[in-house]
Amino acid sequence: SVSFCIALLLTMGISPTFNSLANKELDFSYLVDGYLIGGFLSLLIITSFTAGFYPALVLSSFQPVQVLYGRYKTKGRNLLTKGLIVVQFTLAMFLIIGTIAINSQLNFLFHANLGYDSQNLVRVEIPIRNTSESLPSLFKNELAGRPDIVSVAARNGGRSISGVRADGKMIEIENVKIDDRFLSTFRIPIVSGRNFSPDHPSDSLHSVIVNETFVRAAGWKTEDAVGRTVQFMDEAKREATVVGVIKDYHFLSLKEDIKPELLSMNPSFNFGEIWIRIDGVDVPGTLSRIRSTFVKLVPLFPYSYEFMNDINARNYESETKWRQIITIASALFMFISCIGLFGLVGLSVEHRTKEIGIRKILGAAISTIVGLISKEFALLVGVAFVVATPAAWYAISRWLELFAYRIDPGWWMFASGGILVVAIALAVVCMQAIKAAVASPVNSLKTE
Repeated sequence: SVSFCIALLLTMGISPTFNSLANKELDFSYLVDGYLIGGFLSLLIITSFTAGFYPALVLSSFQPVQVLYGRYKTKGRNLLTKGLIVVQFTLAMFLIIGTIAINSQLNFLFHANLGYDSQNLVRVEIPIRNTSESLPSLFKNELAGRPDIVSVAARNGGRSISGVRADGKMIEIENVKIDDRFLSTFRIPIVSGRNFSPDHPSDSLHSVIVNETFVRAAGWKTEDAVGRTVQFMDEAKREATVVGVIKDYHFLSLKEDIKPELLSMNPSFNFGEIWIRIDGVDVPGTLSRIRSTFVKLVPLFPYSYEFMNDINARNYESETKWRQIITIASALFMFISCIGLFGLVGLSVEHRTKEIGIRKILGAAISTIVGLISKEFALLVGVAFVVATPAAWYAISRWLELFAYRIDPGWWMFASGGILVVAIALAVVCMQAIKAAVASPVNSLKTE
């Protein structure tokens, strides 16, 4: 009953932290329900009965005379207790290995080469409006010449999936509308051909740029792609000439494969966002000046901005939450496992008190006694490692399948998790073992 009350208090105390980690809005008031209360009481009764049944069964087998003379020692191999220890350490190792894998994958995602420079790159959403004046051009004119503004470019908001025909092949593409400054603003390398340019008026309607994935899908070679034509699958069935090939880049999450991408210009297109590269010297001041420009040009539209690095981090927000949850869970399981192991070692030392005393009198070193006591429990932890490793490998492999670009689950993840758990477990065992090994053999051999 005391444990049940403590559990309720802990639930109330950690619910805000849980809501933050799980991104939920669970409230303790939801538990105030007749059916739930009845279920809690039933659980309390069943747990209390189960927890008391096994000790009562063991105690009922004791011989009264031996107990009264203090000669009774519990026999058997404590298979149930040892089994629970193995289960606890298996779960702890499983979660610790999982934590290592999640951290490694997130580290890979956050530091992967995206194919462009995401530092100091700011996105500002702009309204789509049909006017004679191009809003991105107005922003460029207003921000031009400022030392803290490196460049300004325009791109369509969201995603547009369509298709084109290239050499008779139908290719599904990411259809991206950009201006002539987009590639230079993002610093995306051009591997063949050229960028869009005002010096080529036909670029606005009759030229396109493709990425390397598009070139492979079309069956072309990079050096031969420039000058080839593609046909849009729209109503006009218009054709356009490839004037450049860019290196593949990850504009979206690394959970997705890079798709064939086709970039084009259109003077009548209404862009949904502008991208501004700043110098990063005085970020608050630069953002304030961008806001002033926005309010001046679009006074009735809400202003919002976001850094590209923040956009990329948000793509993996759920994985970051899971890392925190699993890290906390693994720490709790490790703590509970060590408590159980501490009690089991204490019971084993108590049963072997005389044996330890005799060994010391016969000249056994402290290290020998510590090794004797630790060997049995090291075996339990070893069994837990053998069970946890394949289960963790399977779970990690399935989780990594969610990502198009991922790490390989290396042996070092399992070795690191196992070594960490073994080191903590042996530290707990050695605390009790050393205490028993340095005790006076005279006291150990005392009998009634």
